[in-house]
Amino acid sequence: AGAVEEDSRAFTQVMEAMRLPKSTADEQRDRDEAIARASRHAASVPLETARLCLQVLELARQAARQGNRHSASDAGVAALVARAGVEGAALNVLTNLPSIKDEAFEAACREEVARLTAAAGRLCDEVLRLI
Repeated sequence: AGAVEEDSRAFTQVMEAMRLPKSTADEQRDRDEAIARASRHAASVPLETARLCLQVLELARQAARQGNRHSASDAGVAALVARAGVEGAALNVLTNLPSIKDEAFEAACREEVARLTAAAGRLCDEVLRLI
């Protein structure tokens, strides 16, 4: 529940930043900076969630290889759910990137999302083949 709560807090921070006043140029600048800062955090939280879900996929692979054959389907279910976790978290990351004006951070996030989702697909397919 920790990651879910942190993701919710990060989203709340983005919404609070969007409600900041923007009547003057200074207020607009401060608001834009607050939105970018909050969005960066809101992208970082699900990125960590995707990393953790990938670790679950690796554990599912280990269970499929070495676990009890009578419960092999459990490893398959774990792999499918973990892959969905990676994919869902990746969508959350990508949703937050347009509000971030740091091109290097955005590019790094996009690259890691691509790497994580590709790895999740490969691992999940491997687990399903194993079982």
